[in-house]
Amino acid sequence: MDNIPMRPPKLPGYDFVQMLGSGATATVYLYNQRMPARPVAVKASAKTLDPRAAALFNREANFMAKLSSHPYILPVYGAGVTSDGHGYIVIEYAPGGTYNSIMKARSMTCEQVLDLGIKLSSALFTAHRKGIIHRDIKPSNILINTHGMPMLSDFGIAGTIYGRPGIGYTIAWAPPEVLAKNGGGNESSDIYSLGATLFAMLTGQSPYEYGYSAALGSTRGKERGALLRNIILTDPLPKLNRPDIPPQVERILRKALNKAPEDRYYSAYDFARDMQRAQQELYGHATPTTV
Repeated sequence: MDNIPMRPPKLPGYDFVQMLGSGATATVYLYNQRMPARPVAVKASAKTLDPRAAALFNREANFMAKLSSHPYILPVYGAGVTSDGHGYIVIEYAPGGTYNSIMKARSMTCEQVLDLGIKLSSALFTAHRKGIIHRDIKPSNILINTHGMPMLSDFGIAGTIYGRPGIGYTIAWAPPEVLAKNGGGNESSDIYSLGATLFAMLTGQSPYEYGYSAALGSTRGKERGALLRNIILTDPLPKLNRPDIPPQVERILRKALNKAPEDRYYSAYDFARDMQRAQQELYGHATPTTV
């Protein structure tokens, strides 16, 4: 595969508006779709795809479309490969940004985090029932749509489109078993990463960055990643250290973040149900699950 500087792809029926963001593996653009008339986001691979990668990408994009009806999963409107060999996905435009920005700006309340957790667990359980593992749940992969609702995005497509199957994870949000094997993942590892994300919405950082900030110090780049990986593999899960967080909520998060996969929740639905029980006990209501 060649890493060719990317121009906005020319797509029939779509008019380019502006670039929304760019990374090492993909660029996201804003387009206007002509019919039906609506703004959409187009995520295009930085690398060109060989025929095998293109076939895998198309198959996975078709599979992902099965999840598009879930209210908390970012809808996929279309996908394909451009004439010059770049894979692209047409998805709902989420103008509210990501939960990464919220995490850095302010800590959420316990009630808000339980509501968010139940919605995302519902989405995750729906995906798992269809055999789809996310492998990289983190605040920056939870988008905010026009109505302010959380939308889980980037379900496993990165591993196919960028030619790196099984390696699509981020150290700070990955469980020990994934770090030990340098990839992979299953339903249990997704539950861990969702737990880490909810923990971060209360603290402003991923669990081990929060708990071991002194040990990590001012390290950057690969050195920080290697040190953080070692801490996650060997050191105990830090406590929340927020007196306003009820004990039952911290217990729920610690169960999801257990180092041993067999001691986490059996399913994302079980995770949601436990959060609902805490919500009912603490606030007198429970966010419904949508599965």
